[in-house]
Amino acid sequence: MIGVYAIRNKVNGKMIIGSAQDIKKRWSNYLTLLRKGEYGNKYLQDEWNKYGEENFEFIVVEELTRKRDLSIVEKYWQDYYRAADMLYNKNKVRKTKKKLRRGKEAANHKEKMSAVQSGENNPRHAGKLTTEDVIMIKQMIDQGMKNKEIHANFKDKTTSTMISRIRTGNRYKSVKVGDVG
Repeated sequence: MIGVYAIRNKVNGKMIIGSAQDIKKRWSNYLTLLRKGEYGNKYLQDEWNKYGEENFEFIVVEELTRKRDLSIVEKYWQDYYRAADMLYNKNKVRKTKKKLRRGKEAANHKEKMSAVQSGENNPRHAGKLTTEDVIMIKQMIDQGMKNKEIHANFKDKTTSTMISRIRTGNRYKSVKVGDVG
């Protein structure tokens, strides 16, 4: 069931409002985390510990038929209850005009983003490895060198995590040892 839900404290009426594509699964996840004392919202977790599970209820606030309406409807209900100071939610819903892609459009977008952010274009790693560097790293891997040993030669250019990803084929898959010579 797609929709907006609330976990309500029966003692003081405070609640957390959220949305999910599978509300039953989300409730199950919440229960697991709350029972273990590991839920990320300190206020809700503290009151769960204080009042006990029996003093909380899970409510479906609004059932929806379209996923694209989730954030808009969630924001509406958060704003409604926030005005009455009844929320545990710390953050407001911000992205209500998110573009959802389906089918071929989704596949094309994913492929385009992957190409833009793979290998040397990936902004999340040092990005200083040249094709020659990658070939040298792959040769070192072929010679049986460990990631730490390889990384020692490229500390200023990349991370040990990137060396591991090159080893497993998750990065620079298209670069072959015989590419330069």
